[in-house]
Amino acid sequence: MTVVCEWPLRVTYAGVNVGDFSADMLVEGRILIEDKAVHLRCTAHEVQLVHYLTATRIETRLLFNFGAESLQFKRKSRTYSPKAKIGDAMDGAASAGGSTNPV
Repeated sequence: MTVVCEWPLRVTYAGVNVGDFSADMLVEGRILIEDKAVHLRCTAHEVQLVHYLTATRIETRLLFNFGAESLQFKRKSRTYSPKAKIGDAMDGAASAGGSTNPV
């Protein structure tokens, strides 16, 4: 199993860099994992999941919160066609006017 920790990504729109981010983990080029250690999970954490899914076109993202009394887990997914690994997804995003590139 291939896992990349602190996976960097650059998000561009219409050729303009709109931000550099890093996902906590990228698993097998198909699942983004975000780890938190906060007492209460908030809506902003879930919004971040959706933005990362949209920017990367990766279909599945997992959020783990280790800071609550017990482990909290949230799965978000989106379906894109055709299904592709991250390298293919970046090529598709670039042709749509936006792109996601490793930093």
